[in-house]
Amino acid sequence: MQLIDRYLVSTYVKVFFVCFISLLGIYCVYDFVENLPEFLEQSGSGEGLVRQLVTHYGARLPLFFDQTSHVIALIASVFVITGLYRYQEIYALMAAGISQARIVRPLLVVTLAVSLLAAANREFGLPAIREQLMSDPRDLAGRGRKLVPGYDHETGVYIGGQWVYLDSRRIAKPNFRLPVPLPNIGSNKLAAEEAQYQAANEQHAGGYLLRGVVNPVRLADLPSCDVQGVRLVTMPRDASWLQPDQCFVASNLSVEYLTKDLQASQFASMRELLGGMGNASFRAGLGSRVQLHARLLQPVLDMLLFFLGVPTVLGQGARNAFVAVGVSTLIVLIYFLVILACHGLGAHAVLSPALAAWAPLLLFVPWAGWCAQPLLR
Repeated sequence: MQLIDRYLVSTYVKVFFVCFISLLGIYCVYDFVENLPEFLEQSGSGEGLVRQLVTHYGARLPLFFDQTSHVIALIASVFVITGLYRYQEIYALMAAGISQARIVRPLLVVTLAVSLLAAANREFGLPAIREQLMSDPRDLAGRGRKLVPGYDHETGVYIGGQWVYLDSRRIAKPNFRLPVPLPNIGSNKLAAEEAQYQAANEQHAGGYLLRGVVNPVRLADLPSCDVQGVRLVTMPRDASWLQPDQCFVASNLSVEYLTKDLQASQFASMRELLGGMGNASFRAGLGSRVQLHARLLQPVLDMLLFFLGVPTVLGQGARNAFVAVGVSTLIVLIYFLVILACHGLGAHAVLSPALAAWAPLLLFVPWAGWCAQPLLR
């Protein structure tokens, strides 16, 4: 690595770090003030509060990096270029026979490294801390989230309830509606004090353990319910591991699919997303299919933002830092609006999921190619 490369890369890393820490600090302060009552209710002491804050915001650092890295990478590149113009360094470099393309090359390489690091974070980092990311201060304070009723397309079970607790995978006041009536009583409804989702094991398939069943009554006297030869509801008289007021309902629709404010696939890897497409219980909607294609294309879109912003600023606004910031802001705004619009059209069946995810790429590539022409000379 030559001296100019070390100088540009070190400046880039410093600006990236400062911008990232500054934006992270603003987010943490806002979120802390917004959720201060929940933190105080859970912590109980000053030492407990610090521990809760470190755990909560430490888990969100990789998520914040994933959401902001591509924008901060553009900001860092723009600041490096405007710095070269401000101190007249770029003219000395060009007088020495160094082209603009050669000057931008180390910035391109380090931006590519940031993009690949963000992709690795999405595939390995976020899935590893998914449980912490899916909890929020409401969960820390023992408060649940409002449940959005869901339908298990494989078993035909309709799952309702009052609250969802993602940390313990529980539903408060669950109300289940079965596809067939229970034997001997002619009712297809189950109601209990709580239901906890349990993964498949040697005793049962994946599903919900209902505790404190209030409907139907005399649960211990009822036989289990089978649908097409498959055990759907297991009653206490047929399973020694169940208490008299408990029953088990088979379902692969876990509690993560029953909250409006959390997409179950948000923190999943590509392999898990592909596996979710084959989950017969959860019929993946158009939005989930768009997200699958978008995840594959995200590193390419991150690099396109660099090719849209840096050549434009280098050619038109680098001599004035305020103009450079304005041009970069406009480009980022257009970038996000186009992506959101295309993904929204895909989620509402105006475009196919694949086309909705690829459309931003089809629109940005010609624009980026035109903007990058000065770097090719």
